[in-house]
Amino acid sequence: MTIGERIKELRKLLHISQTDFGSKIGLKQTAIGMYENNQRTVSDRSITDICREYNVSEEWLRDGTGGIFIEPTTFSLDEYAKTHDLMDSEIKLIRGFMDLDKNTRNALYDMFNKAFANETQAVPSSSPSSPTVDAELSATIEDLEGEYKKSVLKNASKPVLSASNTTEGTRKKEA
Repeated sequence: MTIGERIKELRKLLHISQTDFGSKIGLKQTAIGMYENNQRTVSDRSITDICREYNVSEEWLRDGTGGIFIEPTTFSLDEYAKTHDLMDSEIKLIRGFMDLDKNTRNALYDMFNKAFANETQAVPSSSPSSPTVDAELSATIEDLEGEYKKSVLKNASKPVLSASNTTEGTRKKEA
């Protein structure tokens, strides 16, 4: 497999057009098409840009060896959001979840786990929900809302450090 074929494979894996793929690395659709059809040699600069922008292993792109993607050693929500095109509301939801205390997160996780546990049992979307499930869900949501409000209030009451209430700020005032 040639480097052009690997670029095409990568683009197909990412489900993006030649135009979108090229725009992220400063190239036009025609250049990407020429790379993929082996009508143009892929420059070192383009290889570097593809690897950086799409988190691709340079070894794989150049030689076809190893894995396609570089596995990050740490998780970054910002990077994940960028690569998965998350909306601001989705990011806020994830951050809000992570700000909850561990017991509340576990309760919420258990609730979702129960709700999605029986994926094999298809329930028509038009069928009414069970009153028991609705009551449990409402109670759990109310409990979670209460815990979230407590968490927000607790974090809001923490003092914010500024130049006026630090030792350095005090020294500057005295001088």
